[in-house]
Amino acid sequence: MRDKVYACPADIFYYDFPSLKFESQSMHDLADGYFSSYGFNGANCDEGLISPPAYLNETWFPGVFGRKQSAIKNPSKTLLLMEISAFFPWSWHEPRKLPGHNFGLNDAKNVVSFVDGHVSYIKIYWNSSHNITSCCYDPPSGYDYKRSADECGHKPLDSFRRSEQSFNRMVNKS
Repeated sequence: MRDKVYACPADIFYYDFPSLKFESQSMHDLADGYFSSYGFNGANCDEGLISPPAYLNETWFPGVFGRKQSAIKNPSKTLLLMEISAFFPWSWHEPRKLPGHNFGLNDAKNVVSFVDGHVSYIKIYWNSSHNITSCCYDPPSGYDYKRSADECGHKPLDSFRRSEQSFNRMVNKS
């Protein structure tokens, strides 16, 4: 019998990635999901190997892979582990169908744990104008979490928006 400590009771469906096909089975029953409903915030494990899309204005993907706990800025807001559905996001607790070919739903509620050890049920940000999953960027201010261990070499989306707005003003003056 598989250890159910890694299985969320609400994990009864998932959207296959990248096809986004609805599957009516749990992720924690899948070998390629390591028989778990949860995942590690380690998108930065490929630093220097895989670059984020240029429009994110980031040097690397956010995450805590390889970071010492003492070096993580604001550990009470930095994600450590989360339900797999929070990577996209959708919610096992408030299920809704994904619209069209979107990877996620904005403000989908998920159970997450933070670097400081506390656990919470929070809204996860998803930007519908990006054609990528939400685990690839930090949320704007106003959310109860962040994915990046620090801001060194990583510009959050608020910075991206300000840069984009400045660029648009400059182009519109021409």
